[in-house]
Amino acid sequence: MKSKMTVRRLLAIAGIILLLLMYILAFVFAMIDSPQAAVLFRASIACTILVPIFLYVFLMVARTVRPSKSPLIDTIVFDVGNVLIDFDFEREIRAKNYPQEVNDIFFGNEVFNSLWREYDLGNLSDEEIRRRFLETFPDHTEEVSFVLDNAESWLHIFPYTMDWLASLKQRGYRLYVLSNWSDHMYRHIESTGESAFTAYMDGCLWSYQHHLTKPDPAIYRKLASMFNIDPKRAVFIDDMKENTAAAAKEGFNTITFKDLEDTRQKLRSVGVKW
Repeated sequence: MKSKMTVRRLLAIAGIILLLLMYILAFVFAMIDSPQAAVLFRASIACTILVPIFLYVFLMVARTVRPSKSPLIDTIVFDVGNVLIDFDFEREIRAKNYPQEVNDIFFGNEVFNSLWREYDLGNLSDEEIRRRFLETFPDHTEEVSFVLDNAESWLHIFPYTMDWLASLKQRGYRLYVLSNWSDHMYRHIESTGESAFTAYMDGCLWSYQHHLTKPDPAIYRKLASMFNIDPKRAVFIDDMKENTAAAAKEGFNTITFKDLEDTRQKLRSVGVKW
């Protein structure tokens, strides 16, 4: 902000000096009865009108070519699932019309969630993870196998993602990923092109690579240290409230993602526009 004001001030001063010099020259030429005095006077009047217009147009073009970023926030960190990529797990499961006892396995079941977290931690092979899931739910191996075999096909980049990131990048923000993600799922989005959003990222911290998952405080510290991020100048966006709450305790500004427009308004509240 300070540098922008300095440029505006310098341009304004330069314009004033130019106009003063022209009026002074016109006065001098008038005093010596020079025929150029009238020409200079008309030129001075014209410049009095045109110089401010020129400066205004110049600043508007400069702002368009190089939009300014927030003076307070310089970094935006994104979760991936249900923020940049559509992964509506519940929608896909409910579409199968399973009985309630099966739905109870997938929705709010701490044992299932713990096993999935092991998946994201990257400590076990795909085969070992599958074996543990099937052994844990022996009465519903068909349904659990369906989820394990098809979950990757439910991953699709949101239509808004690329334009959103491109706009933020154009404004000079540093962009990062912090996501609970398994090796298997990452290989899938990479092979299908659904990972195209990573082209806009300055860095990514995938849980499976570092054997840490949100909301463990250590993963936020790891992110900050890896990429030299000042949490006070960063916004972390995640669809899970427990994850944003943990990030807030580590000093990050946070937004619990609901939809794009809600997030846009919340980013604007901290000075981030796109």
